[in-house]
Amino acid sequence: MENEQHIPETAVRDYYDRNQDRFLTPDALRRGIDPYDAPAPSDIHPYEHVRHGIERELRQAAAHRAFFTWLDKARADVEYADGYEHPGDPTHQDHEHRH
Repeated sequence: MENEQHIPETAVRDYYDRNQDRFLTPDALRRGIDPYDAPAPSDIHPYEHVRHGIERELRQAAAHRAFFTWLDKARADVEYADGYEHPGDPTHQDHEHRH
């Protein structure tokens, strides 16, 4: 399912631009550079070096969303027999019970 997810280049670039703090170089981290105080371009990994990893993370997130959307639709009409509800299901009368 993950390989079926298309992530536009604009989404990958936007993620990089909005999350510069995640791409600080090890040297910048050692020097204690504040990622929110306009770090120098040399303190941030170049887009070309991190692009593939960002796309992979976004593709994984999209696959998870697609799976849970599918799962929610698949279980929409499921009715549990009394006593067989999932213990974490909020519709279960004792859903906060822990062992």
